[in-house]
Amino acid sequence: MPCTPFTLPSGARGFICSRTPRPRCACGQPSAFQCDAPTPGKLIGSGPNAGRVRKPSTCSRHLCAKCATVTGPDTHLCPTHAAQGAPVQGSLEL
Repeated sequence: MPCTPFTLPSGARGFICSRTPRPRCACGQPSAFQCDAPTPGKLIGSGPNAGRVRKPSTCSRHLCAKCATVTGPDTHLCPTHAAQGAPVQGSLEL
């Protein structure tokens, strides 16, 4: 169970623990980002939706700060997509 220490503005300290393991980058470091490169829809091979195509999505590979390539505000690419010069999906503007 990973735990993260924190300090409140008042100076009080504590820990926040979760039950699930922290996602890690391929290099083994804790993940800080996910790849935002678009991926094409994939053909579903089995199950009740076999033959249908999934919606396009993003790569979503977990990345540490060292392995991530920053391409814009809150937009990162994994080493594979950065080397390919992948286009990045625009962020939603509210």
